[in-house]
Amino acid sequence: MRACAVEFTLSAPDSSLTLAVRDDSSANPFAAETDLRYAVTLGEDTALEWSPLGLRMTEPAFSGRLRLASHTYSAIDETYATRSGKKLLHRNRCNELTLICSTGVNLMVSIVMRAYNDGVAFRYVLEEGRDRVAVSEDLSGFAIPVGSAGWMQEVTKNYEATFDSFTVGHSMRFSDYGNFPALFRTPDNAWVLLTEASLYGRFGACHFSIDETSPGLYRLTLPQPVVAGDIPWALPWRVAVIGPHLGAIVESNLVEHLNPPSAVADTSWIRPGRVAWSWWSDGDSPSSLSVQKRYVDFAENIGWEYVLVDQGWKAGFMPELSDYALQRNVGLFLWYRWTDLQAPHERAAAFSQLDTWGVKGIKVDFVDNDGHDRMAFYEDLLSDAAGHGLMVNFHGTTLYRGQRRRWPHCMTMEAVRGAEHYKFDASDNGYPSPAQNCVLPYTRNAVGPMDYTPVTFSTPNRATTEAHELALSVVFESGLQHFADKPDVYEKSPGYQFLAGVPAAWDNTRFLAGYPGRYACLARRAGNDWCVAGINAGPSRTVDITLPFARPGVYAVIIYGDDAGGRLTSRRRTVDTRGTTTLSMAANGGFCFAIEDAFDAERDSLAMGIGRARRNAGLSGAQAVVVRRQNGAVEIESRVRGTAAVRVVDMKGRLVVARAVGRGERVLVRKDRLAAGVHVLSVSSGSVRTTRRLIHR
Repeated sequence: MRACAVEFTLSAPDSSLTLAVRDDSSANPFAAETDLRYAVTLGEDTALEWSPLGLRMTEPAFSGRLRLASHTYSAIDETYATRSGKKLLHRNRCNELTLICSTGVNLMVSIVMRAYNDGVAFRYVLEEGRDRVAVSEDLSGFAIPVGSAGWMQEVTKNYEATFDSFTVGHSMRFSDYGNFPALFRTPDNAWVLLTEASLYGRFGACHFSIDETSPGLYRLTLPQPVVAGDIPWALPWRVAVIGPHLGAIVESNLVEHLNPPSAVADTSWIRPGRVAWSWWSDGDSPSSLSVQKRYVDFAENIGWEYVLVDQGWKAGFMPELSDYALQRNVGLFLWYRWTDLQAPHERAAAFSQLDTWGVKGIKVDFVDNDGHDRMAFYEDLLSDAAGHGLMVNFHGTTLYRGQRRRWPHCMTMEAVRGAEHYKFDASDNGYPSPAQNCVLPYTRNAVGPMDYTPVTFSTPNRATTEAHELALSVVFESGLQHFADKPDVYEKSPGYQFLAGVPAAWDNTRFLAGYPGRYACLARRAGNDWCVAGINAGPSRTVDITLPFARPGVYAVIIYGDDAGGRLTSRRRTVDTRGTTTLSMAANGGFCFAIEDAFDAERDSLAMGIGRARRNAGLSGAQAVVVRRQNGAVEIESRVRGTAAVRVVDMKGRLVVARAVGRGERVLVRKDRLAAGVHVLSVSSGSVRTTRRLIHR
């Protein structure tokens, strides 16, 4: 037993968080297993109580008692970009402490700990002395203060359970819980979101086990009895996103920060976008060429980038469908069962065929396992897909753990009880409820893209209003936003114009107001425009929101909401970004609106210097866009680096086209889409914006 404790502290760059680590056995509740433990404070408040650190192994036989040998401090400050997400430009800034430990069995283990302004993370790195090891238990845990409010899922292989609320330390079905992520509000009013990051084929995806004898201690549990790997071996990051308010949870990109840099050098082919999708409304429709052509026509007319042809598509009609879509500047995604792509030769054959058809991406379904081997499948598939320029959407999947930083063509993942459950389950808990929708921004969607497939106006089973459904297009983030309903339903909806313009990738995200299970209001920016939306669960409510990050001024907006009869309606009003805007939400309702030309670099810098983004864009004015005319059609080419939003509006203010394009990519506007007269073309990306008049005769 040590005579005295050895303690280290690590503070966040802004000193808001402090992580403390102790190496001792005196008064250590985990002394029977390990001498190492850690705790986190947010200012003077406890976020995580003393929690254990350690590993057990079967090869070599090791009980888990690490002995501290030395330590080092360092700092990280880097910037990077993603193609989709809550933000496109990121700053990864933290302080780091590395504890180098001996095991007594010819193996060194480093515990790397990081403190960010919005959370902490740690991982084990196994190195030196051996070629291979086998981990049998992760002794790590998160000790949440008893009395904290919590929201957590049962353990399910596809992460499609509901998030149930509870109080830490009170009775619950311990054997059933819990999946990552898990959200807590401590008695000191700190918010804590627990998850993990950076799994790339060398470890399994973990979940929690809860010990009834230790209220508040959430242990890491492996998905299989033993996970083996070669040395050196960096295990996944264990993550706690922490903040004094929910904005720290909703706005955090900590999961992406903890992943390695992009393995894809040229990302210009990776384009987030809106997707028309037929399977939800008609399960047999993917096998019909005529129906899929109808969806391509609709995607072209509304300005969406893609159509997903789901389970049941026929190889025989793909050459015709792909040509049809190509002529209309609409990309195709095709569905696959994961077992069809399991072997390298199966992927090679399938991806080569997709190359000939010009398909843009794939939906990979029913992966449904968290084991080591299945994580390796994700890695192998993403690597091979990158070589063929294919974007990927995973369904029946594990939780997102930051993959789109390393693999930016990993556009979205399901792992949510989304709109498809309207088709499956009529139990009281089965349908996506308004309350569950109001938990997701703080839990599942807080860690990364979520393919919920929203805006299901036509289902007879939902409790949400149409305004609630429309608002999900902004509240829920996904690099591919699959809109689930039929074209004729959207064409007849008062929300058609909003759906035509709503983006799928955002330059920034701001949390405005809300509480898990009750309501959520967010603002997201794409180019120069802010989209603002809110969803409500339960009785009607009034919310006051402020927009201090927007350019000061009075703006004319169209607000979509619910009328007295519960139907979607729109009305014009003004919003003053210098003050408070009061908005009403009906019972289980919502609202959404767009504020155009409201970007203010001084108020909405991404902390990494917007001037850098300006320099990288490098173009302005007429240089930012090239317009060519071909037989009455108009071809628009972006010259702005990165992703630019291209919009064409006719004389009556009606949206003709809205597309996100990469540098050098082109949008073809067919002549039958252009009425005679003056149109306004705008191209915007970050701080670069240009507008031009297009005269069509």
